[in-house]
Amino acid sequence: MNILKNKITLNLPIIIVMLVLGVVSYYTYLSYQRYITVQNSTKLFFLLEKVESVLYEIESERMNSVSYLVTQRKSDLDKLKETRDTVDLALIGLNRFVKHNNAYAIYSKQMKLITMELNHVRKDVDDVSADYRNIFFHAYHSKIFESFLEILKDISTAQKSELIKSYLSMYTKYTELRENSVLENTSIYSVLLGSRKMSDTDIALWKQFIGKDILPPFNTLADSTVALKLKELLSVEEFNTIISEERDMILYEARKGEYSVSVMGWENQINKKMDYFTQVQSLLHTEIQKIEQEYISSSRMDMIKYGVGILLLLLLLLRLFVIYNKKDKDRQISEDTLKDIELVFNENQQKEIKRLIESGKVDHIYKFLIQAIKDANQTKDLFLANMSHEIRTPLNGIVGFTNLLKETDDKEEQAEFISVIEKSSANLLTIVNDILDFSKIKAQKIELESIEFDPVDSFEAAVESYAAKAAEENIDFNIFLDPQLPTLLIGDPTKISQIIVNLVSNAIKFTSKNGEVNVSIEKVSENRDEVEVKFEVSDTGIGITKEQRKNIFDAFSQADVSTSRKYGGTGLGLSISGRFVELMGGKLNIWSVKDEGSSFYFTLILIKPETARRREVVDMSSYTVGILNPHIDEEYYINKNLESYIAYTGAKIERYTEESLLASRDSSKLPDILFIDNKFRHRGDEIKQFLDFDTKIVLMSTGDQKRNLKRYKSRIDRILYKPINFTKTLKALSDQEDLSETEKKITFENVHVLVAEDNLINQKLILNVLNRLGVEVSIANNGKEALEHRMENEYDMIFMDIQMPVMGGMEATGNILSYERHNNKTHTPIVALTANALVGDREKYIGAGMDSYLSKPIQLEKLNVLLQEYFEDRIVEGEA
Repeated sequence: MNILKNKITLNLPIIIVMLVLGVVSYYTYLSYQRYITVQNSTKLFFLLEKVESVLYEIESERMNSVSYLVTQRKSDLDKLKETRDTVDLALIGLNRFVKHNNAYAIYSKQMKLITMELNHVRKDVDDVSADYRNIFFHAYHSKIFESFLEILKDISTAQKSELIKSYLSMYTKYTELRENSVLENTSIYSVLLGSRKMSDTDIALWKQFIGKDILPPFNTLADSTVALKLKELLSVEEFNTIISEERDMILYEARKGEYSVSVMGWENQINKKMDYFTQVQSLLHTEIQKIEQEYISSSRMDMIKYGVGILLLLLLLLRLFVIYNKKDKDRQISEDTLKDIELVFNENQQKEIKRLIESGKVDHIYKFLIQAIKDANQTKDLFLANMSHEIRTPLNGIVGFTNLLKETDDKEEQAEFISVIEKSSANLLTIVNDILDFSKIKAQKIELESIEFDPVDSFEAAVESYAAKAAEENIDFNIFLDPQLPTLLIGDPTKISQIIVNLVSNAIKFTSKNGEVNVSIEKVSENRDEVEVKFEVSDTGIGITKEQRKNIFDAFSQADVSTSRKYGGTGLGLSISGRFVELMGGKLNIWSVKDEGSSFYFTLILIKPETARRREVVDMSSYTVGILNPHIDEEYYINKNLESYIAYTGAKIERYTEESLLASRDSSKLPDILFIDNKFRHRGDEIKQFLDFDTKIVLMSTGDQKRNLKRYKSRIDRILYKPINFTKTLKALSDQEDLSETEKKITFENVHVLVAEDNLINQKLILNVLNRLGVEVSIANNGKEALEHRMENEYDMIFMDIQMPVMGGMEATGNILSYERHNNKTHTPIVALTANALVGDREKYIGAGMDSYLSKPIQLEKLNVLLQEYFEDRIVEGEA
């Protein structure tokens, strides 16, 4: 049963069994339909009985009608009425049977016509009509009996069984023969009862009846045994001798009207024939019923056989599905194992272990795993050594410059030392965040947000943070953020920004002085529901070889060992970024040439909300904007990013070289706004010659040139610090005030908070931070003290550390909430203040009753936003 060991080959028997099951089910359905049809046909026996009963009763009514018309005695009329009642009851029974059986419901209309004709002929009888021929031959025979005969013939034709059809055909012939005898009887009975002479017409009609009084041939029956039984009942010769003498005598005496054959004698002979007809019909009834029962039994057995077949096939299919599900579970376990393997092994290792698992070579798998464990331990040791170096580097800076800071009173030195400490702290925090992100990825705990955001606002701010670093290295740092992007998109702006920041950080780190780093975020396509966006960060840095590109996205990996030694870093940034891009449905790619530069790029499809609109700007189609060649070359260097931003406003763009611009100084062809790049014009007075033009001057420069540009500030309308983005360009083109230049300092008044924190340094830090914001602070050393302080005082807010001695923050929060609830106290907002910053921590603390969450180290911006949210009415603004 090797076929059952493989899930794919297992599909074949399942498909075969399902096909066979379908075929057997089809034949089971056909056998069921045949069984139902046969079962319905068994009602033919009952229909014949009821039709036969009605015809017998009508025969009696016809004879009693003859008696009444001849004698017109009241006793004969009473007898006739009783017979009519019996006929009506039989008709009602037949009608009910026909209506309640779908196979015979089509005859309901004929039954109504029969009943109507019967009422008409009865009326003629009651009126003592002398028109015997119309009553007995036209009405009773043609209108009533012929209708019944038509029903019998129709039923016989509809039969599928040839045997039953032959029996019904014979039954119909005997019914016609019986009717012929009834017609003869009514005719002769009226003559004998009234001692009436017979006219030539009467005699001719009688001879017609005699001529039809012939038994049908028995050999027409499909079953010779039944034909033999009919012969045994009465031979043809015996049948022909019945009533033959009486016929001769009556015919001889017909002209005189005096008959030696009595009414009683005639009836005795006729009844012999009628008894014979009844025996034949009964015999045919019985044979039809036998055949029907045989068909029912046969159909039932066929249906049972097919039913058993279906049951066996279903059991087999169920068994196959059980095996299939087991294989599927095994496959799922295997896939889960392979997913776990993906978290541990690199791409080449994954391919190898999959190959070994499929081959089933257990000893080779063991050898591979042993080697993988050795490699992992070696990687771990290298990582720990690297992390030790990376963490110690900023820590040394923090510790060393902190000691120097304590020993100096010089303001400039203090500022310089603080700057170094800040940068070292930021580097240390970046390292810790990278390790945390990597651990979340490994644990598959990364959760993506799906929120609305403005791509211009979100991504410009992310890139801007690296402007100072680029300026320090004299790197030309440019960003193009497509203005064609809609105003709103749905996605995870934080993760996308983190990817961009990682790529920009790497680009600047690996690009030498006077190099170039370009960030491009461009719309690829757009439809009603989605926008495809391409993100790219390129540089003119060291580049990497084709071989090095294979492992560039692996954790703890850089181009080579010397790279990490020279440039530093954890080697996690690209691994984290690559995984983030994959989670968002894209793939991080790289193009690179050794010693020429690299380009990292990926494409994401982001949802476009219904509220998204095309980005609207001030219409500047009536303005001309000039751009001075940023390079001092003969060939004009086009600033594509800047020109794209300006073109989006509708303004006309003019390109100038130094010569063409100086030549236009005194003409009326000067642009309304002139953009000048300060990069090659910051030595001496190179910029002065362009500042007295009678137009709006916008100078593009870097942050490190602020001090040098102060002397020209009054002659420059606006200074744009690189990177030049869409928002800065719009502000430069319009007269919007740069809010960053007039930033307001926000403080608060009449705000008293309680800080529960067990670490003395953290106490001093948050005390100073909050005091600078105008907030009054009380300190509790643990959760128990925090509870006691809350019970004794009223606070506007409580900052609650989570991990504290005596009583932790979660327990303290629960006790404070319980105290407030039982004493009908107004709730004091509680903010979780903790170094626990993993996925789900925020939700855990909010679920425990806390109102908000801040992670350590505290980010002043987030703290400020939180305080503004709760104490908007207590804000005091002043100059920064």
